[in-house]
Amino acid sequence: MKWYMVIVLVAFMSVSINLLLHWQVKSLISVRHSAYRASPRENDVYDSDISVAAENVSKFNLFSEEDQILEYGTTAVQMGQANTRRRYLLPVLRYGGGGTNSQFKHFENAAILSLVTNRTIALTPFFLNGGHVRGFTRETLRDFNKTFNVAKLAQLMPVSEIKDFQNDCENRRINVITWDGDEDAYKLTRRELFRKLLAIRLPRHAAVHVLDGERNSDELSRILGDEPCVALYRPHDFNLTEHEYEKQRQIVHSHLVRTDFVKNVTDVIIQKMCDGKPYLAFHWRNKTTEYPCIFQMRKGLKPNESVSFSCEAKKSEVLLMADKVAENIADIMQKKKIECVYVATLTWSQTIVEHLAKRIPRNKIYISDNITAGDDLSVLRDDLYTMSLVEQEICFRAEIFIASCASHWSQFVMADRDGVGKTTDCTSELPGMKNLPIRNQIIKAS
Repeated sequence: MKWYMVIVLVAFMSVSINLLLHWQVKSLISVRHSAYRASPRENDVYDSDISVAAENVSKFNLFSEEDQILEYGTTAVQMGQANTRRRYLLPVLRYGGGGTNSQFKHFENAAILSLVTNRTIALTPFFLNGGHVRGFTRETLRDFNKTFNVAKLAQLMPVSEIKDFQNDCENRRINVITWDGDEDAYKLTRRELFRKLLAIRLPRHAAVHVLDGERNSDELSRILGDEPCVALYRPHDFNLTEHEYEKQRQIVHSHLVRTDFVKNVTDVIIQKMCDGKPYLAFHWRNKTTEYPCIFQMRKGLKPNESVSFSCEAKKSEVLLMADKVAENIADIMQKKKIECVYVATLTWSQTIVEHLAKRIPRNKIYISDNITAGDDLSVLRDDLYTMSLVEQEICFRAEIFIASCASHWSQFVMADRDGVGKTTDCTSELPGMKNLPIRNQIIKAS
C-alpha cells in the first residue's frame, strides 16, 4: 500500500471515530432527558396541593452552562472545563426544635455529613429563637451569611445558597434520611417550615429513610449514593461513629467562624472595655426567668399551680447560687490579676450584676447595656440575634471564660476556644457549687 493511501485511510478512520463518539454523547443526553420525561412524578410521596412549576420538561435544564457533565455508570465525561454536577445535602431543622445555638449544632452536624460524603452543603437560614423570642417565622429568619463567614466554610467544602438548591432540586425527588422517626414532628416541619417559609417540597414521611444505630462514613456514602438532592432531617440526632464524629467535628467547627462584621464590632468593644486589658467573661443562664419557666414547662404546670415546682419557689435557690458564683469569680479575678468581667446574660437575668458588684467595682462589670450605650454601637440594641453573636465572640476572646456548660450557647464558644487551645471553666464546677440542689436541676432542665 502506497504512503498516500495510508494517510487517506488514517484520516477516514479518525473522522469515523469522532462521528461515532459524537453520536454516543448525543445519545446519552437523549437517554438522560428521556429517562427524566418517563420517570413518574411519584405524587404519592408529595402533597398534591403543591403545583409543579416545571412539568414541561423543555423548561428544565438538566445541567447549567457552567456544569455540563454527562454521567454514565460511575464515570463522568467532562465537556470543556465544566465542574462536576452538584450533589446537595440540605440540613432540615426540625420545626420548633431548639434555640438558635441548637440550630447551629444542627447545621454543624449536617456539614459533617457533607464533608464525609463529599457533598455540597446548602446554606439554610437560622431563626432567632431564644429567651422570650420563640417561633419560626419570616420575621425571625436570619440568612446564613449574617451568621457565619461563608468564604471560610467554602475553604473546607462546596457550599450553595438555598436558592440554588430550590432551583436545581425543584423537579427532582428529594431523598430524606434521618435518625428521628417522629412522624408528626416531620409533618409539621415539611408543612410549616419548608413548604411555607422556604418553598421546598419535602416528600411525605412514608418516603423518608429512617436510620438507626451508628454508621460510618463509608456506609453513609453507600446509602446516599449519587443522588443529587439529599436532605438530613433533624441533624441534631446525626449518629456517625464516635471516633469519626469527634475528628470531623473539630475540622468543621474551625470553619464555622462568625462574620467580619461581628468580629469588627468586637474589636471596637474590647478596646473600649477595660482599656483593652485582658478580661474574664462569664455566661450566666439559670432558666428561671425565661418563659415558659423551664421547671413549669418540664412538669406541664401553669404559673403558680405548684409551689414545689414553680420558678418563684426556685428563685431563692438561684439567688444563693448567684452569690456563690459571684464569690468565685471575684476570687479568680484577684488571683489572676484581672480587673474586668463581661457578663453575657439575658436582660431579665441581670440581677447577677448586683451580686458581682458586692465584690467587684461596678465600673469594671460590663453587660450588653454598657456596650450598646454609645451611638457607634446603638445598632445592636434592638438586634438580639447579632448581639448574641457579638457576645459569643467576646467570650471566645476572653482570657478566662466561665461557661454555663449545659447551654448550647456556651458549648459553641467552648468549642471555639478548644480549637485554639483556650480552656473553659463550668459554673456548675466552681468551688461550693456541687452542694446546691438548684445546680443539678438546672443541668437536667437544660
